[in-house]
Amino acid sequence: MYIPCLNGLRAIAILFVIFSHLKLSSGLPSIFYDVFNFTNFGTIGVRLFFILSGFLITTLLEKEFKISGKINIQLFILKRFLRIFPVYYFYLLTLIVLNFFNIINVENQAIYLGFLYLENLNLFQETLLFPDAWLVRHSWSLSVEEQFYLIYPFIFKLLNSILNYKLLYFFAVVCLMGSFFRVLNYSYPDTSRLLGGSFLMHADFLFFGAGISYLINNNKERLIFHIKPYKNYLLFLSVIFAVFSAKWEYLTAFHILFLSNMILFSCSFILIYFVLFPWSIPGRVLELSLLKFIGKISYSLYIWQQLFLGSTEEWSHYKIFTIFPLNITATVACAMASFYLIEKPFFYIKNGFSKKAYFSAS
Repeated sequence: MYIPCLNGLRAIAILFVIFSHLKLSSGLPSIFYDVFNFTNFGTIGVRLFFILSGFLITTLLEKEFKISGKINIQLFILKRFLRIFPVYYFYLLTLIVLNFFNIINVENQAIYLGFLYLENLNLFQETLLFPDAWLVRHSWSLSVEEQFYLIYPFIFKLLNSILNYKLLYFFAVVCLMGSFFRVLNYSYPDTSRLLGGSFLMHADFLFFGAGISYLINNNKERLIFHIKPYKNYLLFLSVIFAVFSAKWEYLTAFHILFLSNMILFSCSFILIYFVLFPWSIPGRVLELSLLKFIGKISYSLYIWQQLFLGSTEEWSHYKIFTIFPLNITATVACAMASFYLIEKPFFYIKNGFSKKAYFSAS
């Protein structure tokens, strides 16, 4: 299912994450560090990914529900498995092989935790059983998304059949819960082992994306009518608010409460803008071939960048691959190989299951 501008937004998100991790590299020109201090690019990138995931998954589920009148949860989970697991598990197996040949130095237990999608639960981190490791630390966000995928189809199915138009009330409650748990985590640091990076602290971004999908699919023309006269001003303000909110988000509990929601609302409007007005000038920029391609391989880029960006201390040999610009070259090379050799073949398999389900429902 192709939605204009989504690949472009994915490209922006992954470039922000890569840029954020790049500051941990050696060999960078000094001018880069001035830009790094401008805002927390990684925060914006990951949260934009969360909102995009919630939006796209809900759009797909709504499409299936309109066609067949039901949600095939088993098929949904299988398709998510074929989308997420192959590249990620191949990456983890690569770490095990590199560890075996002493090219990197990482506790295998840290890698095993990655297989379980529990990296976001800090209860398991930095212990003798599950030591922390940079090379798998980025899987915290994958863990949050995977946990969302496991529960959301059941929630969608239940709410869509019982409440229908009141779905947005549920999304609003979830968003308030996210704010509560972020402030709780900041105010009581002892809870950070339980809440830091957990699903409860980030679910609101995923569910807000889901709410946007429901809102647009049911009120698209009305939204266009009300937003169109002010759309460019609102887009500009959303970008400004997101950038400066990410910079100062963690100063105090009040900043977290206010600014994390500002990031949530700003990134959400950015998504709404490009879904409603894909052929605007900013929309045409996101539809440039290069950005669309980066968006297509963004998942592989996210998986493999962790091996080369900020990982110098965990490489026993061949540390040159963690030095700029070779680390960027290695990241892109691995991501492209991963996309064409792993992602695309499994993409066709996943689509095959979708077609079978469609014809059996017809």
